[in-house]
Amino acid sequence: VKTMLLAQGARENGFQLTSEDLEERLQELINEAGGTEAYISWLTTYGYTDASFRQQLTLELEAEAMRRIIFDNVPTTQPHVEAHDFLFADEYSAQRILDQFENGVEYEVVVVNNDPNSDGYMGWFPRGYLFDLSIEEAAFSTEAPGYYGTVIANDIGYHVIFVLDTDPSREVSPNALLELKEQALLDWLEEKIAQSSIEILLP
Repeated sequence: VKTMLLAQGARENGFQLTSEDLEERLQELINEAGGTEAYISWLTTYGYTDASFRQQLTLELEAEAMRRIIFDNVPTTQPHVEAHDFLFADEYSAQRILDQFENGVEYEVVVVNNDPNSDGYMGWFPRGYLFDLSIEEAAFSTEAPGYYGTVIANDIGYHVIFVLDTDPSREVSPNALLELKEQALLDWLEEKIAQSSIEILLP
């Protein structure tokens, strides 16, 4: 279903697979298989005819084109924040850190006393990169450094997010860009599946 939706999306976006491109990719696969005889044997093993495999290959190439379209629409520069996540097993300890910030204790002092190895330093990241949306929202809810918000509770503990810096247009790191592209693909598919009506025909 996902391949068909992507292929349909490619055609809707104006992509047209040429016969030359199809034949070129098919020849590459034949060569990888070890020649025409090996290719025919492979078709038989997996229940394809030459025609049905060409049809499947067409769908896959169209789907790949739609993936490229989705990936190309992910901006390579995006707003970022630089933040530190102070994580504790109990709410009291997290609130104690929050109280220190509210009383004017410097960030560096809080780190030395509570996270000397800086394990909670998150570095720079864009929206859509973190798994926990509540932490992401806390980090992006300010346009200025020095923000520390409130205690955030989730499955792994209690967090205090301290924003060190912000950048409205920062180059997305390769790892973050890969994550954002994969999320954009998942979001696109989820939207298309929600819009699609799938009928199951009983004999």
